[in-house]
Amino acid sequence: MKWFYNMKISVKLIVSFLLMAAIACIVGIVGLININRINDADTLLFEENTMGINYSANAGRYYQRMKYNIAECLLLRDESQIDSYVSNISSFINTIDEHLEKYEEGIIQEEDRKMYNELLPLWQQYRTYM
Repeated sequence: MKWFYNMKISVKLIVSFLLMAAIACIVGIVGLININRINDADTLLFEENTMGINYSANAGRYYQRMKYNIAECLLLRDESQIDSYVSNISSFINTIDEHLEKYEEGIIQEEDRKMYNELLPLWQQYRTYM
């Protein structure tokens, strides 16, 4: 360490600044690598999880609309509107199927797969009642 004490102050300052620049460069590189990892994880989170929430919510919304149309069709006194309710119910069933297929494409976790596999036979059974 005696060699360091024998150096001039200007050389000591230059060496210190170069050492700090090297440390800052390493910190910056590590930060950029981690930001890229976070960006990839964010994309995965949105595409796989958030879109799944959107698809399942839309399927639920169309399910409620279908139930309303079924009730209206059963309680309706005017025979001329039954065909429009039946066509609405049919289109809602197709829309629900589309949203469930999109939801299935985005399933990555085993718990979600298990719940979806429990839902699918119940949905198919409900469709046959329609």
